[in-house]
Amino acid sequence: MAAITRGQRDSGLRDAFATRTWTQVLALAPEAPACEDDYAIWLRSEALTALEQQKPLLAFHTYLFATCSTPAQRSTNVERAARQLNLDGLDRLLATATAPNHSPPAPAELATLRDARHEAQLKQAIAGKAWSDAAILAFDSGRHDLALTAGWAILESDAALARALFHEAAKLGPDQEARLGEALAGLRLNDPAPGLALLALDSNVTRPDDIQTRQISVAADALVLAAAQARAHKDWNAAEAFAARLRDLGVGYSSDADRIVGETLLDRATGAFEARRFRDALGWAQQASAYAGVARPARMREAWTRLELGEARSAELAFRDLYVQSADAESAEGLVLAAAREDRLDELTTLASAGQGPLAPALVNGQADAAIARKDFATAQRLAPSRHQRLAGVGAPWVEQTTTARLPRNSAGDGRFEAQAVRVSTGFAYGGFLLEAGVTGLALDSTLGGRTEHALPYFAAGTEGAMRLSVQIAEAPGRAIGGAPLVAEASIERRATWWSVAARAFATPKDDSATSLAGRRDPAGGAGWGAVIETGLEARSSIALAPGVRVTGGVLASRLTGLNVANNDRVRIDIGGAQTLDAPGFDYIATGPFYQFDSYARNTNFETRGHGGYFSPQEFHRAGWSLNLQTAEMQDWMLRLDGSLAYEMTRQSSAPVLPLQNPLGAQFASSASSSVAGAVRAEAAYRVSANWTVGGWAAANASTAYSDVQLGLSLRFTPEGRRSVVSGDFAGHGRGIW
Repeated sequence: MAAITRGQRDSGLRDAFATRTWTQVLALAPEAPACEDDYAIWLRSEALTALEQQKPLLAFHTYLFATCSTPAQRSTNVERAARQLNLDGLDRLLATATAPNHSPPAPAELATLRDARHEAQLKQAIAGKAWSDAAILAFDSGRHDLALTAGWAILESDAALARALFHEAAKLGPDQEARLGEALAGLRLNDPAPGLALLALDSNVTRPDDIQTRQISVAADALVLAAAQARAHKDWNAAEAFAARLRDLGVGYSSDADRIVGETLLDRATGAFEARRFRDALGWAQQASAYAGVARPARMREAWTRLELGEARSAELAFRDLYVQSADAESAEGLVLAAAREDRLDELTTLASAGQGPLAPALVNGQADAAIARKDFATAQRLAPSRHQRLAGVGAPWVEQTTTARLPRNSAGDGRFEAQAVRVSTGFAYGGFLLEAGVTGLALDSTLGGRTEHALPYFAAGTEGAMRLSVQIAEAPGRAIGGAPLVAEASIERRATWWSVAARAFATPKDDSATSLAGRRDPAGGAGWGAVIETGLEARSSIALAPGVRVTGGVLASRLTGLNVANNDRVRIDIGGAQTLDAPGFDYIATGPFYQFDSYARNTNFETRGHGGYFSPQEFHRAGWSLNLQTAEMQDWMLRLDGSLAYEMTRQSSAPVLPLQNPLGAQFASSASSSVAGAVRAEAAYRVSANWTVGGWAAANASTAYSDVQLGLSLRFTPEGRRSVVSGDFAGHGRGIW
């Protein structure tokens, strides 16, 4: 009967367990089963564990510990207790087991319970995110599995601590999971070494398990990180080697490998560009452009490099393609710069007006910058006032008074003179036009001609732009004795980035002496003579042979006529070269050689009646070296200095004393000479306040032609106010005779 009852109970227990009806299991399983009834013991402990009834579970295990005493029973029940009891239950069971009134447990049983308590403490620390406590418990446990558990739990919060735990786990029981965890922690610490070590594992498996798959993935991440670090240290070869190893991991990593190779090639190009090795940069950029991930930045680098190499047209086409593909600020900036080099900014107007891209404002800024390069400051301020705020007021109306003095260093008896001039002028800019008008009060003192005074009004107009036109007209000082009433000049100039050409037609006074400039009267009465006007054409050109190296040249042909003087013809040719030096704070510093040849048909460098009184050699050779510099534009002050040192050779033929009345009579002797000559001129402008600008200059010349010193001072008032001075504010800049 007992056997039947037990059989029915076991059948009911099996059914209840099969459906996990734990309350039914507890109802059928005895509360105090016999130690031999292991099936009932197991079911009751499992049911209490599943129902999280820790107190009854502790009481049940305490009963088993005290009742079941055979080694096999104790071992089985202790292992179950270690697995099922929580931390509090384990502490209590350990206290009971080690109490004096109980038989002491076997060492293995005690170790099992203590290990279980240690693991429970670790889980509790992890649940409470007490990472330091969890790490200490894992290290103290000496268990491989607990070190792994703690490492995975801590990885996201403290990669360095997790790495140490994974390393400890690898020492306690080397396996792939520990190395994987250490590699992941290394990646979070930007250390690819543990990940690279995974590459030493056997990857020749046809069906890798999850750990092996993750190892390959982590190793790939480590290679990507290692390549990035190599690129950061400019170790391009190492980066490409890591990319090759990444590609070897399988076809799934080919795109990442290609990206690394492309980025490395682009890095090489950038490094060469920054080192100004532009040919190398161009080659690397072209190779990088074949990789899809970096194709656009590589093509951008190629375009910038071509611009630096002087291949402006190719750069413009490249930037244009980039902008059409994606209208960004960098391609717009490059396109404008390249087009400016070729003077093709106007050709971007259509593209700039198509849409709302960044090219339109970039083009306006580029046009303003080009205007500044041409010294067209009013145009630059009009185009981009916010970009060039220091140009505010540069085209506004102004009033200026300039005082000058010219003091000869040689004797006055040869017709040279002292002169003082006061010029009052006003001007303004309107659109691209510049207008200026004024009057010059001129006083000449000469021992031969006495003192004469003149009031000489003038008017000047011009345009700004790549094609510049200008015209000026003034009363001639020789009008007082019956000479030409007016002098005038008109010019046209076309300026490009690398070249310029200019032509000038002029009728200007010859100011070598009082006789040539204003004329003189015979003290004994009679008509006057002198007041020479030089009328002619001049053409000039300039071309840049290389960045910073420029050659200039010009030719002039003119006829000189005056009141009761012999006519003369003149030809002048000059050529020069200059190397521009870059220096902070300077607009330019240029130095180089020059040569000038000047020839007049007759020698009329005398003061007798019929002579013009101006230096007119039949051969004049001048070769030397010049230095020219100017401080930066758009500052509160500016300085310009021009100096030269030359060797001169002069030949002057004989001339009749009275070339008009008696050309075959008495003659002045011919002469030939050579000497070292020099000239220097310094100009300055200073913005005293928003409305007032002071300027001045000093010049000295020692030459076969003449030697003199000139001084000048100006004061300019701008009602609208100015924020800076420009080269147009130099005191000697104004138009007119003086």
